[in-house]
Amino acid sequence: MSSQMTRSFFLACFFAVSLEVSAQPAARVFAVVSLIGDNLDVVTHQPATGTVADRNVHDLIPVKDLAFDKFAILAVEDAVKLSQPGAQVKLFAPTAPELFREQERFFVDRKAALPADLLAGLQKAAATHLLMITKFRAPTQIAIVNQKFGSGTLEGIGFYVDEWKSLRRSDTRQTAKGFMAPYVYVKYSLVDLAAMAVIDAVPVTVSPAVSAARSEDGIDPWQALSAEQKSAALRRLITQETTRVVPMLMGKL
Repeated sequence: MSSQMTRSFFLACFFAVSLEVSAQPAARVFAVVSLIGDNLDVVTHQPATGTVADRNVHDLIPVKDLAFDKFAILAVEDAVKLSQPGAQVKLFAPTAPELFREQERFFVDRKAALPADLLAGLQKAAATHLLMITKFRAPTQIAIVNQKFGSGTLEGIGFYVDEWKSLRRSDTRQTAKGFMAPYVYVKYSLVDLAAMAVIDAVPVTVSPAVSAARSEDGIDPWQALSAEQKSAALRRLITQETTRVVPMLMGKL
C-alpha cells in the first residue's frame, strides 16, 4: 500500500472513530432530592355522617435531622445504580422549611419550576437529571385484605389511626376494635434539567393496616407498633416503593 493510500486509510478510520465518539450521549449525572420528611403526620379518623369534609385530627410530629429524607435519597441512589451501573449520583438533603410546603408549585404543565437556591446547587453539581421525591396528597386508601378503607386525605409520611373499625391479626386471627397504618403518600419525579422538563412522575400511595390486637393491651391501635417498629415500617415502605418506581423512571430515558 502506498504512503498516500496509507494516509487516506488512516484519516478515514480516524474520522469514523471521531464520529462514533461524538455520537455517544453525554454522561448522565443524577441529582437526588427528597422533601417528604420534615414532619410525621399522625391522622386520627373522626366519624363524620353526611359530609365529605375531612374532619380527621392531624398531629404533626417534627422529624429530627430529616432522617427519613436522608434514608430516602440513599434508597434512590441504590436503585439508580442497580438500574444504570456506573451512573454518577449526587445526593441533596435541603433543609429550608419553605421547600416542604406547597410542593405542587415545583411542577407546572410538565415543566419544572425549581426554587433558585436548589437549582443553583444542581447546576453547580453539573447534574443532567433530577430524581425528586415530594409529598403527594390523595384520598385515604388503607389496605385491608382486598379492600380500601379510610376517610379524608393523606400526604407525605405518617400514620393513620382508626379507633372504630374491627380488624383481625393476620397471624393469631385475634380481632380487636381499631387499627393503625403507616403510610407513604409521595411522588417520584424524573426531570431533564437541560430542558427543565418532567420526563415522568409516579405517585405512590401505600398504607398497610395493623390491627390494635397487636398492642400489649389489645385495645390501643397507636400501640400496635412500638416506636422502633413504626420507624422501621416507614423505612420499609420507602425502600419497597423506591425499588419499584425508580427502575420504571429509568426506563423512560
